[in-house]
Parts: sequence; structure tokens; C-alpha cells
Amino acid sequence: MKSTLRQLRRYTEWWGESHYLDEGVLEQARKVLEAAPLDVLKADDEEGAELKIDLPEARKSIGDDFSVDKVPSRVEVTRILGDDDDSSDTVFRVRMLPARQGDALWVEYGKEDELHRILIDGGFRATIKTVEKKIRELAKSSPTGKCHIDLGVVSHIDADHIEGIIEMLGASLPVSFGDFWFNGRRHLDVPAMEPGKDDADLLGGKHGLFLDNALDQLKVNWNKAFGGDAIVFQPRSKKLPTVELPDDMTLTIMSPTPAKLDELAKRWDKEVEKAGLEGANAKEILDAMSKLHYRTSALDLDLLGRKKPTGPIDIDKLLNEPDGADDTPANGSSIAFLAEHDGRSCLFMADAHPDVIISAIDKLVGKRKRLRVGAVKLSHHGSGNNVTLELLKRIDSRVFLVSTNGGGGHYHPDRHAIAKVVAGDWRPDKTNQPIKILFNYRTDYTEVWDDGDLQKKHNYSVEYAGSGNILELSLVPKTPI
Repeated sequence: MKSTLRQLRRYTEWWGESHYLDEGVLEQARKVLEAAPLDVLKADDEEGAELKIDLPEARKSIGDDFSVDKVPSRVEVTRILGDDDDSSDTVFRVRMLPARQGDALWVEYGKEDELHRILIDGGFRATIKTVEKKIRELAKSSPTGKCHIDLGVVSHIDADHIEGIIEMLGASLPVSFGDFWFNGRRHLDVPAMEPGKDDADLLGGKHGLFLDNALDQLKVNWNKAFGGDAIVFQPRSKKLPTVELPDDMTLTIMSPTPAKLDELAKRWDKEVEKAGLEGANAKEILDAMSKLHYRTSALDLDLLGRKKPTGPIDIDKLLNEPDGADDTPANGSSIAFLAEHDGRSCLFMADAHPDVIISAIDKLVGKRKRLRVGAVKLSHHGSGNNVTLELLKRIDSRVFLVSTNGGGGHYHPDRHAIAKVVAGDWRPDKTNQPIKILFNYRTDYTEVWDDGDLQKKHNYSVEYAGSGNILELSLVPKTPI
């Protein structure tokens, strides 16, 4: 009980003051605290040191209630093939690793004997062990003694994307990066493009914090493809930024915009100051944030107004739910990109805002056309605030990936989001173009879509990875329609 009340206090005193929670949610948390027995709250006040950040002691205290997901000695990979037979001599594989309610994507492409790798996010620190094990295995068979990753990406600063990467970088792993993409504090002060100026006239920010320190200390190539500046696309620019990786992998930036980075900058400095983290190094920041903000196991989020979905699926009712709108600065700052290799493609959306992705599609293919893509990693774990009908109407794809176990009290993916994917009027020809939805966890929130009647009626199929295992999609060249 004390741990739950302590977490509620953190939500009201920290997240509430930072305006991350709406007033209705905060009011419910305050009512619970007001109803709590005085002796419990008094005892908790006497342990006030645990409510403050003590950086030197943070590591010791975390160990008391910090659990790491076990990595099976033999990891099973559920392999899914794309729509068509693949006669190419190259591969393009996307592996959704177990990352609880977060993202950890391991991408391989090229020839089997000369594979290139991209790592997108690392989930929580509790889930990064799968990635670490893979790195050590590849390093053993490498002539250099290191696993080389052509590109590492931290899409944004939310714990379910960044924590594992910081943990990994601090573990002295035998790994090297060709480039590492992350918009740190120094990149957030990107001015909007003035009419008549080119992208080359833009300057990055002046400050550094958080993962910035780890990347600096390890001398990692940081945003090298962008000259060390922010990874961003300018709404006024005629074209989206593109980057060529080795062996013909093209990445096109679809998010964020300078405006989205500016929104995050306004919150970032205030939160760092409140938490007393000025000048702390990356490891200290991670430890402190793990202790102060990200212990979700002790908190019953039902108390905060998020209701667990139950009962049978009612497609018609779900389709009538209006599109949501994600306005969180962290999600809006997400690095999202289209990856294309040897006639295959995948749109990696991280937790990006749908309006930004739509704006990027406008630039890429025009306002009246759809973006044809082999697969789509749905934004924000299938949240209804990010997977909107408006966005789906601008995409032409048959394969959708969802990375989440529904944890953290979010209960993702949202039912109305998946209903719009399988039954929304965005599908140009539902009869002749079946779609696949790939879930990396089978949970109460994803299993409801494994319904034969629904699948037959709406012409879709689902695939799951086993608990603690990996789901892999092999993309294949598109057959012209």
C-alpha cells in the first residue's frame, strides 16, 4: 500500500506539475491520497529521502524492486513471410523483440553472408538483455571481435524506448555503430526554416543532457548523417531528408518537425530542473529516473481512470469512435522514417504524431496519393490517439506490426485503433487485399482479434510471438498491382 501511495504522490507532485496528466486523472489520484490512512502517509513522510533523488545511492536502492526479464536459453523466433514469394538474393527482416509495453526493433538487410543491422530503440532496461545477448553472440563470430550495427536509433526519450539503450551503452558491450540517431537536448532548439533558406542554413541546439553524455563519452558517431545536427524535416522544404546506408538502404525522415522539438524543449528544461539533475551524467539520470518515475509495478493505473477493455469486440461501435489526437511533446519528437531496400519497404513510426506523418506523406507522394509501403510499424503501440483513420487513408499497406504487451496500465493496442485497421473505409479493396496484423505478445488485448468470424468477415489474419520470444517479418519485393 505504501508503495502505491508513494507512486501516486509522484504522479501528482511531479507528472502533475509538469502537466503530463489531465486534471481529471490528477483529481482521482488526489482523492485516493486524501482517503489514505494518516498513519501510512505519516510513515511515508518519515521516509522522505526515498522521494528525493540521491544520485550516489540510486543504484543501490533500485536493486530492491528492479526485475530483469529472463532471456530463454533457446529463443524461439516466429517467422512471417510477406505477401509474395521472394526470389531476391537479399533479405530485409524486421524483428520485434520482447520489450514489454515498449519498442525494441532489430532490422537486418542485405545478403545473408554480409548482413547489415539497424537497432531501433531498446525498450526498458529490464528488457534489453535480449539485445545484449544477440550482440555478444555476433561479436564472437566477428573477425573484429565486435558486433557492428550500421545504425542505432533512439526515437525519443520515453522510458519504454530509451532506457534499454542507455543500459546497453553503459554495459561495455563489444559493439560498434556506424551512426547513432538521437535528438538530445542540444538538438531541440531548431529554428523553423525561413522562406528562401536551405536546410544547410539550420543550426542545432547548444545544450546536452541525458543520453547525450553516454554518446559523448563513448565517442559514438552521433547524427553523423546530419552533420551532428538535429534529425528533422522542415515543413517549408520541398523534399524530405534522405540518408543512404551501406548496400542500398534508403531512409527517408518522416518525423519530427522543428515545432515538435520546440514543444519538447519547453518541457525538458523545466523537468530537469525540478528533478535536480543539472550536470548529472547519463548513468545517474537513468538511475534516478528509474527510482523516481518508472516503477509502474507498484501502481494500479485503474485508480487513474484508464479502464481495462473487456467484453466482445463490437466493430461498428468501435468504428464510430472519433480519431484521437496525441499532444504529448515526447511522442511528437519521435524520429520516424521510411526504410527502403531492394524493392521492399517498411514505415517505422515510433510514437510519432499522425499529423506529422501525414504532412510527410504529402511531401513524399503528394496530397492526393497514398504511400505504398510493404509494412507499417503502428505508432505508439497501437494507440487510438496515433493510429487514426485520417492517417490510414494516406497509406497503402497489407502488413501492420504492433509492439506491446499492453502493460503499464495503457492496455494497448486500443480496440478502436485496430478496428479501424481491419475494418475502416481506408482499405481500397477489402475483398482482394487481405491484411496481416503482427503482435509480438499474445495478451488479453491482442488475443481478441484472433477471432475466426471477425477475420473472415473483414479479411484479415493475425500472428503472435510466444511470451518472451521474437516475432520476425521477412519483407519481400512488392508485386506491381
